[in-house]
Amino acid sequence: STQSTGSSGINAEYGKQWYQRRVRGQLGMLYKTLVLAVVLAAASCVRLGANKCTWGPGYWCKGLETAKECGTENHCRTKVWIGNHPLAKITSLFPTITTFLLNLLLT
Repeated sequence: STQSTGSSGINAEYGKQWYQRRVRGQLGMLYKTLVLAVVLAAASCVRLGANKCTWGPGYWCKGLETAKECGTENHCRTKVWIGNHPLAKITSLFPTITTFLLNLLLT
């Protein structure tokens, strides 16, 4: 016996082809969107650690210049440059000298 394709067979095949094209189209669009997102993310992100002031107290407090650069002078003076640290005596004089000079200028 021969199997008749009839109009329902044609419609089923057409529906299958339409569905496959639709899925391929959606996957293609998803792939393009993903590629674009990756490119934009890579172009807009800053390298991790590019700002040396994010490296922590080991960098901030290694000297007076880096403490000034990072705005961490007070932290370094009160938390790191204490006791026998080489910068402890030098930096402890700064507030005293600054106060003395300000008083001298203002009077």
